[in-house]
Amino acid sequence: MGLFKRRREKPEKIFKINDLVDLRLINKKTYIYVKDKPFIICAHLLMNIPVESIDRYDEIKSIDETVELFKSTENVKYMISPEEEFMGHCSNIQAFFENGLNTDILHTNIAFPLLKELVQIGYELARRIFKEEIVIRFNEGTKSSRFFLNSGGYLDYLNEEEKQALRGYKSTWFQRVVSPDFMFKLVILGDDNVGRSTLALDYLNSRDYNPRPPIGTNLAIKDIVLNNNNIRLQIWFLSNLNIHEKLWRLYLSGSLGALILYDITNTNSMKNIPKWIQRIRENKWIQSRGDIPILLVGNKLDLQENRVVSKEEVIKIKSKHNLTESMEISLKTGENCVEMFDEITKLIYQANFF
Repeated sequence: MGLFKRRREKPEKIFKINDLVDLRLINKKTYIYVKDKPFIICAHLLMNIPVESIDRYDEIKSIDETVELFKSTENVKYMISPEEEFMGHCSNIQAFFENGLNTDILHTNIAFPLLKELVQIGYELARRIFKEEIVIRFNEGTKSSRFFLNSGGYLDYLNEEEKQALRGYKSTWFQRVVSPDFMFKLVILGDDNVGRSTLALDYLNSRDYNPRPPIGTNLAIKDIVLNNNNIRLQIWFLSNLNIHEKLWRLYLSGSLGALILYDITNTNSMKNIPKWIQRIRENKWIQSRGDIPILLVGNKLDLQENRVVSKEEVIKIKSKHNLTESMEISLKTGENCVEMFDEITKLIYQANFF
């Protein structure tokens, strides 16, 4: 996963669950490793339920239900150290394995990605219970856990007969409007003909996109689930890059992340990358935050045979300008497009909440 590409620091602590899974404390954050490869970062533990409120939790069956009730009724009053939190995560993951991969023990956004990963590496118990756990959690879980399973593609692992076991299942069950927990403004930069309008029109299906709007800005919306949070990306495009300086300030102000697009088949599309980076970093609002994550994105991966921009050149640019990450996509085939938005969302979330 791209979130971990820069995290090769020596762990402060390691806790081995079994031959497949271990947890590592790195820079005061807990990471789960599968087969010695970084897999997922653990969110903060739910702690300090007030004694006077304990009766409210008597009928709780899973961590998901505990979190939902806690979020609606309690305030976090105390902090625990990263080392204490690490040991808590270790205890939870160990209990998950000791109880036959019971997904009640972990939050859905850790339990199911981990369960799926165990299936993919050939862990027999995970393979046998995977579909059953999906059905159980969908039927008995919270609204947010059902949303996570559906939006994360887990229901796609079920055949039509198995889907009939889902309580109240409909193919359009989650196509209603969901209120976001967070809203992130994301800006798109890049020369003409690198794919900005294709991204808006074809991939995001933005009904509001107008190639020549009067003020030069367009907006598309994309909803993503991350760490059991419903995150709404406000994705801003410029149809005309030669806008007034005041509009540049308005366009960039409030941004929490940026995508800079280039064309892997056109070296000229690389020339203005330093200019776009400067545009972002000279904005006073962004300067007040220190910086924002910038993802450098090479389009037209489907034209690999026509490549003129080498990966080595991109690495040099990324290193020179201290960019957060880089990747390549194809807006024509859709390759890595979902991953692109997932990656920038993770980077924004990490920069603001960890």
